[in-house]
Amino acid sequence: MVMVTVMDMNDIPQDPLVRPGWIVAALHEHGDSVAELARRHGVAAQNISAAIHHRSSERIERAIAERLGIRPHALFPERFDADDLRIRLPRPQPTKRQGKVVKAGQGEQRAAG
Repeated sequence: MVMVTVMDMNDIPQDPLVRPGWIVAALHEHGDSVAELARRHGVAAQNISAAIHHRSSERIERAIAERLGIRPHALFPERFDADDLRIRLPRPQPTKRQGKVVKAGQGEQRAAG
């Protein structure tokens, strides 16, 4: 069985669009699967897949990294900083509205004020 080790980190694709396939293959090399990892952590396989493919659950992302023996930052550099702390995305700021939108029959028009 091939194990992913610290020396293999250069093999982790940096392209987030390519990395999911690499992660699934690495799980298989460890004798695991998305479904098995999901059962072990008490979640649906879709939750594991979501964590692999896009930002999802920090707990699941950490579990995937732990299963592969890789630091979260090395596996998901866009999601974790160098200290393996979750990168918090800024919340979008609300935009200031000039007026209220009111429905008027078929169309909409802006009301003053």
